[in-house]
Amino acid sequence: TTTTTTTTTTTTTTTTTTTTTTQKASFMVTGVTCGDCSVVLEARLNRTKGVLAARVSAATGRTDVTYDSTCIDVNCITGNIEALGHDARLLTVASETHDGNNSINSSVTTVFTIESFDAPSSDHNSGITTTSDVLYRIADIPGVGLPPASLDAASTTLTVTYSPSIIGVRSLKEAIEKLGFTLSLNQEGLVGAGSMVSVHEAEAMALRKRVWVSMLFGIPVMLIAFVIPYIPVLNNAFEHHIVRGLDVATLVNWILATPIQFWVGDPLYVSALRAAIYGRTANMDTLVMLSTTTAYFYSMISTIVAMSYSDYDNGESFFETCAILLMLIMIGRYLEAVAKRGASNVIAKLLTLQATTAILLHETVSKLSPLDEEVDVALVQSGDLLKVLPGTKIPTDGIVAFGTSSVNESMITGEPMPVVKQVGDVVYGSTVNQEGLIHVRVTKPASESTLAAVARLVEEAQTAKPVVQRIADKVAALFVPVILVITVIDYGLWVLVVATGIVSVNEHPFAFALRFALAVLVISCPCAIGLAVPIPIMLATSVGAKNGIVFKSGSVVEICHKVRTIAFDKTGTLTCGRPVVTDFHVLDNDNIASHSRILAILGSAERGSEHVLGKAVVEYAQENLYGTRHSLTEPEEFEISPGKGLSCVVGEHDVAIGNRKWMEECQVDMSMQSEQQLAARLEATGKTVIWAAIDSQLVALFALSDIPKPEAGAVVRALQDMGIGVWILSGDNPTTVNALAARLGLASMSNAIGGLLPEDKAEYIRAWQERSTVVAMVGDGINDSPALAQADAGIAVGAGTDIALEAADVILVKSDLRDVLIALHLSKTAFWVIKTNFAWAFAYNALAIPFAAGLLYPLTGFVLPPALAGLSELLSSLPVVLFSLLLALYRIPRHIQGLSYCSSV
Repeated sequence: TTTTTTTTTTTTTTTTTTTTTTQKASFMVTGVTCGDCSVVLEARLNRTKGVLAARVSAATGRTDVTYDSTCIDVNCITGNIEALGHDARLLTVASETHDGNNSINSSVTTVFTIESFDAPSSDHNSGITTTSDVLYRIADIPGVGLPPASLDAASTTLTVTYSPSIIGVRSLKEAIEKLGFTLSLNQEGLVGAGSMVSVHEAEAMALRKRVWVSMLFGIPVMLIAFVIPYIPVLNNAFEHHIVRGLDVATLVNWILATPIQFWVGDPLYVSALRAAIYGRTANMDTLVMLSTTTAYFYSMISTIVAMSYSDYDNGESFFETCAILLMLIMIGRYLEAVAKRGASNVIAKLLTLQATTAILLHETVSKLSPLDEEVDVALVQSGDLLKVLPGTKIPTDGIVAFGTSSVNESMITGEPMPVVKQVGDVVYGSTVNQEGLIHVRVTKPASESTLAAVARLVEEAQTAKPVVQRIADKVAALFVPVILVITVIDYGLWVLVVATGIVSVNEHPFAFALRFALAVLVISCPCAIGLAVPIPIMLATSVGAKNGIVFKSGSVVEICHKVRTIAFDKTGTLTCGRPVVTDFHVLDNDNIASHSRILAILGSAERGSEHVLGKAVVEYAQENLYGTRHSLTEPEEFEISPGKGLSCVVGEHDVAIGNRKWMEECQVDMSMQSEQQLAARLEATGKTVIWAAIDSQLVALFALSDIPKPEAGAVVRALQDMGIGVWILSGDNPTTVNALAARLGLASMSNAIGGLLPEDKAEYIRAWQERSTVVAMVGDGINDSPALAQADAGIAVGAGTDIALEAADVILVKSDLRDVLIALHLSKTAFWVIKTNFAWAFAYNALAIPFAAGLLYPLTGFVLPPALAGLSELLSSLPVVLFSLLLALYRIPRHIQGLSYCSSV
C-alpha cells in the first residue's frame, strides 16, 4: 500500500510492502482407485479457502497442492484429503516468498528426527527452557525462513523451512545441533523411490487382506448358489426349512454375506458417503454400495416378513448377490492395484539409481590432504568436495576438481560408451565412475541433481492433465448420475410391464424388476473412462525419460502427435554449436614444401590463442598431425590484435594469422587472384575464412564453419516425409542459414530465415498458430526461450541453457535430434493406446448396460444375475490398465534407429 502526503515545503512517501508466501506441497494419497476418485478429491481441494490449485493423478495417487500459507497449512490440507476417506503422506513442501519488490525467494522444508536434546551448558541459564525458546533460536540461523520451524514432541520430529541458496541442509543440521539437539534426517520426509513404492505396496496389501476374507466367505456362497442345486442330496439338505420362511441355504448365505457386506465393503461405504458429503457427487463406489445394500436389506426384510406372516409364501433372497458381487469387485480392485503398481515402478526404478552415501572431504583440516568422512547423500550441499572411488556412483552433479577417469553416463544420456572426464568437466549424479579416482566439486545437492530433476519433471507430467483427460473426467463425473436415472427408469418399466401382465413371471414384480436394476447399477463402470488417459500418460512420460526424453506435462504428450509445423534454431541445435575447420588450403610456395610442416607451424601459433577459431585450428592440427613426425610447440613473442588476428614466432619463423585486413597490416602480399576467388567461394557458402602467412609470405587459408550435427539432415528429411513443415529460424546471417538449409535438404529455401531477433522467432510461431497449425520449436539458447514458450510444444536440447530448458515443454537429454522423431512417435503411440482405451470403455458400457437392463429378455428370457455383473471390474477397468501397460514394452522404431547418422556431414 502506498500513501503519499504533500505539504507546501516537502513531499513524504511511505511504502508498506506486503509479503505473501506461496507453497507447493506434494502428497502420496492412497485410495484413489479411478479417475472419478481423483475428480472428487480435486474438487474438494480446489474449493478449500487458501488453495490456489490442486492436481490429483488417478494413475499414481500423487497430489500436488499450491496454496497460500497465510490462509492454510499442510495439516489442514491433509485433513481435507483424509475427510474423503484417503490416507495422505506428505512428500515435499517448497516455498516461494514474494515481497513488495517483486523478488522471489525459494525455500524448501526438511524434516529431522530428534534423537535427543540436551541444552549446552553455556545456555542453561540463557533462556532455552521451552519449545518456543528453541524455535526462536532456530529462527536466528541465517537462511531459515518463515515460519521457521515446528516441533512435534509426540513424533519427535523437527520441521524446518530454509533457503537452500543461503544455507545447506548439512550446515543447517550442524547449526541446530549446536543448540543441544542430536538429529538425523527423517527418511520418510525425503522424496524417493521408497515413498511411492511403499504407498502402493501398502494399498495392495490392504486390498489383498479383504480379497482373502471375501473369498473365504464368498466361495461357499457361490457353491450354494451355482453348484449345490445340481447335487440332489445336498440340495435337499439346503432347502430344508429351519422355521417357516427360512431355509438352510438362506440362513447360511445371510451369515456369510454379512461380514462381506459390512467389513469387506467398508472402504466402499466410506468412499461413497464422503464423496456425497464432501464432494457433493456420486462415484463408482456409490453404484456398487447402493446395489449391494439394496439387495442385502431387501433380502433381510423379505426373509423376516416370510418368517412372520403365514400368507407370505417365501421371501426373495439376494444375499448371494451381495457376497459374490463384492468378492468380484475386490478381486478386480486388487488386480488393478497390482497392475498400476507395476506401471508406477518405472519412476521408482529411476529414483533407486540415486547414490545413498558420499565421501566428503573436509578441506578445512588440510587443503593438501583433507580428511574424508562418509555421509548420507542427502547431507551433501553445494560447494562440497567429494571423493569418488573407481566403480562407485557419483553422488550428485558437480565438476571434476582432481583426477581423470571414464564415466558411464548411460542412465542420463542412454549412450553405452563411457565418457572421459578430466579436471573442469561436468559430471552427473548417479552416473558410474569406472576407472580412476576423482574429486568432484558439488554444484547441486542430490535433491536438485539431473536425476532428481528428471524424476521430478516426470512425476509432475504424470500429475498434469491433458485436455483429453479433463474431458474424460467430466464424462466420468456425469456418468454415475446418468446411471442412477437409467436404473430408476429401468426398475419402474419392469414393475409396470410385469404388473400389467405384458410379461408373465412367477415372481413379485418388485423382486423381478430389482434383478435388472441391481445388474444395471453394478455392471456400469465409469472407472474405465477415468483411467483411459492417466495410465498411458504416466507410462509415456516414464518411457520417454528412460530414453532420454523428458516430457514436462501430460498435455505435451497429447500435443506432440498433432504437430504439423516444426521450427529449428540453427546454432547449437541443428549444428554442433562450435566452429570446426572444414577446409585447409596450402598455397603454392617454393620455400616451404611440406604440407604437414606448414600445419604444424600454424597450429603451434594458435596454441597461444583463446579465440574459438584459434582453438578449432589447434584441434584440426592435432588430429591431422597424429602419426606424422611433426608436432605442436609453444609460440613465442605472442601478440593478439582483437578483431583482426595474431602474430608470433614459432621456431625460426615469424607467423601471422587473421583476416584480410590483418594480412595487409602485416605487409603480406594479397594480390593472388586465384586465392581471392577461392576465399570468395568459401565465404559464399557461409564459411569464415582466415589467412596465414609465414615470414611475410601468404602460405595457407583456413575455412571454418559450425557444421551440422551428424543426424540433422536425416531428421529433417524424415520429418518432411511425415508431412510436417520444417523451418529454420536463426539469428545468424541469411547466407549462412541458406547454406545450411541446402546442405540439410530443406524442401524450400524460403523456409530458412536468418537475421531474426528472439521476439521475431516467437512472432513467426504466433502467426502459424493463428492459422490453426500446431507448432513445435526446437532450440537451445536464451534467445530461443520466447519461441519455446510460445510454441505448442517447446523442445529444448539437453546441452542448452537453463533458461531454454525452463521455457521448454520437452527436454532432449542426449541432445540427439533423432529424439525429436522418437518424441513424436511415442506421443502418437500413447494417443493410440488412449483411443483404444476409450473405445473399450465406451463399447463395454454401451453393450453391457442394455444387456443388464433386460433388453434381450423378451426375446431370450435371459436375466443377468446381479452377482455375475460384478465381473464389471474385471471386464472394464482391468483391460484398460493392461492395454496401457503395453506402452512399457515400447521400442524405438527401426526406421528411426536406422537413420543414417552421417547423412548431413
